[in-house]
Amino acid sequence: MKVTPIVDQAFAYQETTIGLELTTLESPACTWDVSEESVVLRITSGSDAIWTTQDCREAVPEDSVVVRKDHPAEVEVGWSGLRSDEGCTRTTPWAEPGYYHATAAALGGDPTDVQFQLEEPEPEPEPDKRKTDKSRDRSETKREDRADSGRDDDEKNRRADRDRTGAGDNDRSQEREGARGSRDRNPEADSTGSRR
Repeated sequence: MKVTPIVDQAFAYQETTIGLELTTLESPACTWDVSEESVVLRITSGSDAIWTTQDCREAVPEDSVVVRKDHPAEVEVGWSGLRSDEGCTRTTPWAEPGYYHATAAALGGDPTDVQFQLEEPEPEPEPDKRKTDKSRDRSETKREDRADSGRDDDEKNRRADRDRTGAGDNDRSQEREGARGSRDRNPEADSTGSRR
């Protein structure tokens, strides 16, 4: 059984998925049980051992796969991006950006080594200044609209007050006119009654 590590892209300070490509060496096809006992993956930098599934056994999925000579099967192993220690604690340092080697082997088989780069993480995207300016302009426009609406309401209220005041003055004026007319009519009626 041949096990080849596959690392498409890896970034420092985060988890990386490493594929294990499985092919048979002689048999056209066979069923193979993948487990922490049947396959080993190591990550090294020169003579520095960075991480291994022998420390982090749960990283290897348990699966039964059909492996062919001409059509590789693949399983995935998750690497935390940290150095490993006995017990696979998560208190160890991160592996720094740089070049590393991933070496994989089936139990009793020859190891296969590939080099990969652990890249610097991609920077967080900066906010779009144009969108921010547009959002600020919309907010200012809304505030101005509310202010204009408030001034219009105040003007309408003042006009309504003037109209009510004017209507009240007209009513009082009409009442005074009516009272004077009544007094003017009453003397004439009284004098007419006296002559009779």
